[in-house]
Amino acid sequence: AAGGGIRTVGEARACFRAGADKVVINSAAVRSPQLVTDLSQEFGSQSVVVSVDVVRTNDGYRVVIESGTRDYEKPFFEVLSSLVEAGAGEMILTSVEREGTMKGFDIDLYKLCDSRVPFPLIASGGAGTYDDIVSLFRETSCDGCGIGKMLSLRDYDIVKIKAYLTGRKIPVRDA
Repeated sequence: AAGGGIRTVGEARACFRAGADKVVINSAAVRSPQLVTDLSQEFGSQSVVVSVDVVRTNDGYRVVIESGTRDYEKPFFEVLSSLVEAGAGEMILTSVEREGTMKGFDIDLYKLCDSRVPFPLIASGGAGTYDDIVSLFRETSCDGCGIGKMLSLRDYDIVKIKAYLTGRKIPVRDA
């Protein structure tokens, strides 16, 4: 998948021509769900991944854009609905407060989204242990998770993680 700064169908087309199977759109998708629709119509929804960054507030969650530097004015669930309706095929949902902390996923966030996101939902932000991943998959309907810092700072690898999950009856994809 290719992402980072994709704002037009032409930029996405260049990524596909370069060999990408999917494009990941964040701020541009949030600002303009029509871009998601245009991309889905041209390349198929399975090729369009929307990435949404959220922060917890006293009364729920809010969306942030531009690498978390700006609040987005529309309510969290309105943003999710607009991206679902626009034709996205997958969503990466990042808990900004948990990102890089290795303190576990924001399970409450992903539970809230279980019934609202009808396509693959990828949790991002907070993975620190095998059991963080087990909890995510047991307590939510998430289809995948991002575990970057966990892999880079600890003696974990994908094979060990998959074996641990399999041993706890969490389905994993074979290599």
